[in-house]
Amino acid sequence: MRKVTLLLIVALAFGGALSAQEAADFTLPAPQFLAFDIGAGLGFSFSEEYAIGTDQAGGVTNFGVRISALENLIVGLDSLIAYGGNPGSTGFLFTGLRFGYNFIPQAGATIGIGYSTLASKVAVSLGVYGDLFQKRAANGLTTGLKIRIDYFAPVSDSSKGTIVFTPAFSFGL
Repeated sequence: MRKVTLLLIVALAFGGALSAQEAADFTLPAPQFLAFDIGAGLGFSFSEEYAIGTDQAGGVTNFGVRISALENLIVGLDSLIAYGGNPGSTGFLFTGLRFGYNFIPQAGATIGIGYSTLASKVAVSLGVYGDLFQKRAANGLTTGLKIRIDYFAPVSDSSKGTIVFTPAFSFGL
């Protein structure tokens, strides 16, 4: 009976949050529905276990898909591919589900859970981002440049993580 009651409370809270949501304003420069992020940057690992390839520093490529769930809440799938100093030493630094919250229209924070093939473990992510430039075209498409700073770590030991700086190009509706 407790499980059913808890499920009903969660369903009512979720339904109330969605019904209180305003319609999207497609006159704003930020994406209001769906967006894609593509970027490349640098990462530094604090542990050899979670290193980028076989090195502790290297390049990172980012690809993400995000949906604006509520006015300030963003839900998305994110994948970061790490490239180490040795040829062929690549792997997924993080692939998983991320939630973002905009504190102001141009900046926010993210938290995520996923998997890392580099560490072969479940990983978590924490990050901040800022939108430097955003523009909406007459046809409704938006483009922009986003700067991200993220920390990825295995769930088992958060001190053995990797910090990543990634400029990303964003486009969406």
